[in-house]
Amino acid sequence: MKIDTKTKKIEELFYGLNTRYFVPKYQRDYSWSVSNELPDLWIDIINAFNSRKSYFMGTILLAKHDQEDHFDIVDGQQRTVSFMLLLSVIQDYAKMVIDDQIGNDKLDCTNEDRKHIADLLYRKVSRHIKEDECFLNLTNKDSKHFERLIDVKNCNLKIEVNKSSNRVIKAKRFFQDKIEAEFFGRSGSLSQLKVFFEFVITQLKFVTITVEDDYDAYVIFESLNSKGMDLSVADLLKNKVLSNVEEGKQDRVLDDWDSIVRTIQSVPANYVDYIKCYWNAYESPDVTKNTLYKSIRNKIHSDSQRTLDFVDALLENADVYDKLKNKSKLNWPKVNLNEKWASDVAELHILGYTIYLPCFLYALNNRPDIVGPLAVRTKSLLFRWITICDYGVGEIDSLFKNILSSMKDDKSDNYILELFDPLFQKVNDKVFEENFSS
Repeated sequence: MKIDTKTKKIEELFYGLNTRYFVPKYQRDYSWSVSNELPDLWIDIINAFNSRKSYFMGTILLAKHDQEDHFDIVDGQQRTVSFMLLLSVIQDYAKMVIDDQIGNDKLDCTNEDRKHIADLLYRKVSRHIKEDECFLNLTNKDSKHFERLIDVKNCNLKIEVNKSSNRVIKAKRFFQDKIEAEFFGRSGSLSQLKVFFEFVITQLKFVTITVEDDYDAYVIFESLNSKGMDLSVADLLKNKVLSNVEEGKQDRVLDDWDSIVRTIQSVPANYVDYIKCYWNAYESPDVTKNTLYKSIRNKIHSDSQRTLDFVDALLENADVYDKLKNKSKLNWPKVNLNEKWASDVAELHILGYTIYLPCFLYALNNRPDIVGPLAVRTKSLLFRWITICDYGVGEIDSLFKNILSSMKDDKSDNYILELFDPLFQKVNDKVFEENFSS
């Protein structure tokens, strides 16, 4: 693993003819709010400015593109977007002074030429935003708002916001309000705004961690495991899937992926748990959450067709998983059950068992006739083995892996159901009664 770690000022982060930062499509949209994260960020900035002390703003995790000086922001989107919006507010106000749209009563200079200071400030800020192509490229939902907001041609004193406004818009308005409250109407306010800008870009610092590979980024994320990191196995998989398919098919894949997420969220269930359950059922019963991404990546490689097949399979099995986990689909509590197995699965769900899920996911799709008797035996064994006798799950895990393998080998239903017998002997009626009584 090759890691490049540097401490960078904002003026070094947003600098260079070819430098570009991309928020990958798998990342969530900009989510910082005017009631939580943004006020905390502003307090940190203004307290550092008032004390004139350098301040560490956090870590930015980057993954290199093939093209020189192009990077994906694996972690740090929220902070980089916020700082770019803050810079754009200062740029707007400097331009508005130059164009006589902001009067001396709001931003003035006591001993210096006002237009000269505004022009100097404008040119310095613009260097870190760029008029031709911004350093920062956001996801589809945010990009149109962000590009409009940082374009100085659209500058105004206060942008209109309402409850339904995109959070990027609300964030810019937040910084407009804060800059106005902190600087407007004071003696030498324009000069002070210039000092503030120079402090922000030179004294607020980040640690950038740059890696060559998305999996390396995930490993680092796992080790850092700090507040604010928003990467997950599902995020990485989404990115891998999108990078594997040609651009013309990405929108379709994104729609399918979002449909899978909506299905799993309606269960409700953890999305990564679902992907792991699917992978355990169809590909590798031994994969854990820690090895899941690497296992899938090694399977689909950069093969477009394998990737599309993987997404199709996830989409198809999401409905089956929904049947197994969704209380409403199980008619909770049990009334008018549509499926003979649903009552037993509902009770398995009540008792909190999950170890059986990969087997049942596979069975519902490929051996539906065995699901009923399989559910009866599974409920009885797990209740005796785990709930009452409190035995370890190692033998249970081996049992369900054996059942799964036997179904794939097209063994008979009787053969598969008899696999339960050795474990039932260990929790026979006598053992069960003794443990139950105690």
